[in-house]
Order: sequence, then structure tokens, then C-alpha cells
Amino acid sequence: MNDMTRYLFLLLIFISTLPYSAELNDLRFITEEYPPYNYTHNGQVTGISVDILKSASTSVHDTVKKVEVQPWARGYRNATIGPLVVLFSTTRTHEREAKFKWAGPIISTEIVVLAKKSKQLKVSNPDELKKYTIGVVRSDVGEQLLSSLGVQGNKIVPTHDPEILIKKLAHNRVDMIAYDANVTKNLMKKQKIDFNQYEIIYLLSKAELYFAFSLDTPNIYVHKLQTGIDNIRNNGQLDEIKQNY
Repeated sequence: MNDMTRYLFLLLIFISTLPYSAELNDLRFITEEYPPYNYTHNGQVTGISVDILKSASTSVHDTVKKVEVQPWARGYRNATIGPLVVLFSTTRTHEREAKFKWAGPIISTEIVVLAKKSKQLKVSNPDELKKYTIGVVRSDVGEQLLSSLGVQGNKIVPTHDPEILIKKLAHNRVDMIAYDANVTKNLMKKQKIDFNQYEIIYLLSKAELYFAFSLDTPNIYVHKLQTGIDNIRNNGQLDEIKQNY
């Protein structure tokens, strides 16, 4: 058997081990209430990331038909254990890198620490964050980033619901919150809270949102969705979706 024959033989063996049909609807897509990226409106799941998912999957002739909405901590746990789970929109960080397989990016994001302007709180370095109580969504990137900076114990006040997080800040039950800036603005608008009465105290991270696949997911599924995202990025559809919001 010459080298070319051996190569073809091995290639055929590799192909034979792949799923016969890598349909994206084999996967379990999970998201949370995280406007404007993903949220429920009139009983339908919508948002920037949802529209990107639908358009990207349609571009590879495999439109995703079902998306589940779960509290973030539950969805995050499901994505870490699988099987065949895709969690979005997930901030891609160094701490999370090896826990998932990734397709994206979807859009840029800023994770910030926010407080009431009237309190006149100032933070010039990460150590100063340790003086305050900071609200977070459990297992969210805000909590993980604070922990990496050494903010621990009763200084971190977790909740499962981002709307409750906003209420805690508004009602002075925490000094600050750590969350996505755009999502905070959207949730405050929904609750008729004046965002202009608050200010960014500290920037925790500039990052990007992705689709995070549980590690058991075969790469062929990840590559398929990535191809779809690349397709709509190249034809301008991805930017059009962002502009709609």
C-alpha cells in the first residue's frame, strides 16, 4: 500500500466515523432573559443573538427550530455537563475557554460595575471593589470576573434573576452591580428606572459573546454553525441584524 492509498484509506475511515447527518436541531439550544441579545417578547424568543442563530442556521439549510429559556445558572450547568447543549449568549473569557467549544463571535460586550450617581462611589483599582457589596447573577461572567479579582464572601450578592438584580440596586440593597452594560440599560428601561441616574464605576471586561457548545458536541456541529455565522457576516446580514436593535 503506497502513501496515497494509505491516506485515502485513513480518510475513508475518518469519514465513516462522522455522524451521517449533523442536523443542528439534534442539539439543545438554551438561552436566558438577556435583552437585547436574547429575551422573550409576546411569548416568542427573540433578540440579536436569536436572529443571528436563525439566519446563520438557515444559511446552511438547517434552520434551528427550538430555543429554551432558562435561568442563567441552570443553563450554564447544563452546558457544562451536556449532552449536546448550546448556551448563548455566552461571554468568552479565559476562565471559560476550555469548558466549551465556541462558535461566533456574535457581538462585542462590556461587563461593568454600576452604581447610583448619588452615592458618589469611586473605584480606581480592583482592590477597592472589595469594600462594597456587589450584586451579580449567579454563574454569570460578572460574578466570575469579580471572583478572579479577589472579591469574595458576603461582598458578592448573587441572584438567579437579572430583573431582581436591578431592583436590588435601585432599592439600595447592594452598593453596586456587575453586569453587561447594554442589558442593564434595557432592563432598567423595562422597569421604568432612569439609567441616567447611574454611572459606570469600573470596567471589568471588554469581550465578545459566542455560542458555547458542551464539550461532548462533535466538532462537525460547531463547524456547521460557524460556517453559517461566517456566511451572514460576509454577506452583511449580521450587521443588518445588529442595526435592527
